[in-house]
Amino acid sequence: MPVTLRLFHDGVSSLTSKFNARVKQHADYQSNCAFSDWQGPGSTYKLTKYSENYGRPDPNSKSAARAREAQLSIMTEIRHLCYMIFECAEWKSKDGFAAITFGRLFSIYKNISDKLVGTLLRARKHGFLHFEGEMLYQRRDDHKIIELSSNINSIRARFGERPLVAGGGEVQCKADDSPGR
Repeated sequence: MPVTLRLFHDGVSSLTSKFNARVKQHADYQSNCAFSDWQGPGSTYKLTKYSENYGRPDPNSKSAARAREAQLSIMTEIRHLCYMIFECAEWKSKDGFAAITFGRLFSIYKNISDKLVGTLLRARKHGFLHFEGEMLYQRRDDHKIIELSSNINSIRARFGERPLVAGGGEVQCKADDSPGR
């Protein structure tokens, strides 16, 4: 007995409407793309270097999602570094401030991560710690002191954690207490 195979579709008109919808979607994208020279119907939106979104990906894009994921990873490393400085500090104050030399921190941290100097620079940029100079080099800067800019309980509060460290000091609020900025 022969088998009759029948395909169900809406025909050529359905395929045409799908194609036209895709063409319209692409034209809309090209009219908003900063790198496109397409001069289609209507006015096109071009970014200038003074635009709010200049140099930033579309908030719903994969690039923006990767940037958020990278920022979260960096902040996790900064948080871990601040805790290590406090726990292994060579100098601690009663109000939760701590300091350590770069040489000691490097010898402790080398087993944990190979990104210590980059993490230190990023943590200084975000206002979590302070050290002299632009860059730290192994052996040459082993004597340089790295100190927490805030007490450890304030740092924990900035990361959204409960400030429960004994001897960690009172929580000090800053104008911008979000770590992701």
